[in-house]
Amino acid sequence: MASNPLLAIPVVAERVDSATDSAGLIQLRQSEVPRGRVGKLIYRLLHFRPQRVLKLDEPGSFFWSNIDGSTDLSRLSQKLAKRFAVDDASARKSVLMFTKTLMIKRLIQLKVPMPKDQKS
Repeated sequence: MASNPLLAIPVVAERVDSATDSAGLIQLRQSEVPRGRVGKLIYRLLHFRPQRVLKLDEPGSFFWSNIDGSTDLSRLSQKLAKRFAVDDASARKSVLMFTKTLMIKRLIQLKVPMPKDQKS
């Protein structure tokens, strides 16, 4: 039986911070981790703290501000549909695509609930 991806719950990844700008939009900052001995040494000697910054648009900011560690993607898509007056199918598609983008960039992780028939 195929599971429903909209039942997954997004969680903010480690080393990711967010800030709201003057326009009310969210900017995400992710601290990079040095790789290898030489990389770690260079970072330490130069006091280098690299960060990636991603500026979210209004729907992205709305999505991000609703990540609370307990709300699943289905509920987030319903909230998005209501807030931006789009149909449910478009909202679900947008939520899945944006979730995939955030996961690829390692900004969020997903908690996948265990199916009820597999719980002990």
